[in-house]
Amino acid sequence: MKVTVTEEPAWKRVLDIEVDNDQVEKEKKAVIESFRKTLNLPGFRKGKVPFELAEKHLGDSLGNELLQRVIPRALDEALRENSIRPLGDPSIDDLHFEPGEPLKFKASVEIAPELEITGYKGLAVTKEVPNVDSDMIDETFDALREQRATPGPVDRPAKAGDIVKISYLEQGTEDQDPIEAELEIGGERTPEAFSKGLEGAAAGDKKAIDLPFPDDYPDVELAGKAKTFDVEVVEVQEKVWPELDDSFAQGVMGKEDATVEMLREQIQLNHEAEAQMHAQRVLTDSLVGKILELNPFDVPQGLVNRTIERIVAQAEEQKPLPEEEKQKLADSYREGVENRYRFDFLINALAKQEEIQVSDKDLDKEIEGFASRENQPAAKIKAQLKKEGGLDRLYDDLLKRRVTEKLLELADITEVSVDIKAQEG
Repeated sequence: MKVTVTEEPAWKRVLDIEVDNDQVEKEKKAVIESFRKTLNLPGFRKGKVPFELAEKHLGDSLGNELLQRVIPRALDEALRENSIRPLGDPSIDDLHFEPGEPLKFKASVEIAPELEITGYKGLAVTKEVPNVDSDMIDETFDALREQRATPGPVDRPAKAGDIVKISYLEQGTEDQDPIEAELEIGGERTPEAFSKGLEGAAAGDKKAIDLPFPDDYPDVELAGKAKTFDVEVVEVQEKVWPELDDSFAQGVMGKEDATVEMLREQIQLNHEAEAQMHAQRVLTDSLVGKILELNPFDVPQGLVNRTIERIVAQAEEQKPLPEEEKQKLADSYREGVENRYRFDFLINALAKQEEIQVSDKDLDKEIEGFASRENQPAAKIKAQLKKEGGLDRLYDDLLKRRVTEKLLELADITEVSVDIKAQEG
């Protein structure tokens, strides 16, 4: 067998494969012999039909059977001999298949780009170290107090933040019993039309509120339309916040000896920890981004296209999409998918260069740590991960973590203090 490998581009290999006629004839005989063993013809015992007669009965299907046997075997051998590990199924072109002649064809496969990453040692990056100010702590106190607020009835029109008890019916369904509900004016779960319609209303007021449905609403029968509801305000309630005292701190922290000052310190520590994690993520993203800028490379487009096709297919499971919408969806995901694979290839290349590995013992240690936190047997968690294909994901996550830790170790990092709100923005 003759094989010529062409690189076009770096993530693609085109194999020109020629299988000599002697090998083709050998495989042809094997196909006929296999068919002959199962062939039943009058006057012959099963498996005893003459070779030439079995070949005649195969007819035109012999060629297809032969190609289905020869091409995969030749391709596997060619890939193995040239140490090529394809990322997906090959495409076969320029097939030449004539009696008495060698079988020739081209096979195109995508592979992971072969990368030599440079410029990452001593690379200058900045880490923004956050400062937590008193305003953020006060905002957290307010949020905690609002979460523990108790509603109380008030004799006034409703305003933003109030809880409004209502009784409502969709127009045209007056023969049904009214539905009761409690809505927060301006709340995340309150439709905007109801917040606007109920603000300024007092107990006993009656209103007709139009509720529009967006064009992309999941229920196609309602998408782009509106319904009108007859609404009666039953009661307006105001949120009463608890006092900010030691008793409040004890309830939040679950400690009998807790004080407001202890709670303040805990809130500050939490904000600082969250900001540090955010800063570390930003630093890592910045570092990886700079390395990719120094080492640009293309990713296999077939791999990208297959991933996007799966995303679009999943979207269509929820709702059928016209071709134009499918194309828009695909285009919107392309850059993100390419960047994801570009990051994965970078990590694998750096792991090879820096000789970073993840062993079975490393995976077991990771699983044991998770099992301890979840108070479950490690063997049970490992079995579940293995069943769901999670061990490969765990391996990838651990490898990425180790590579990024190494990159940070090798980088030239300058720390600067910033306002935490500016950092979060």
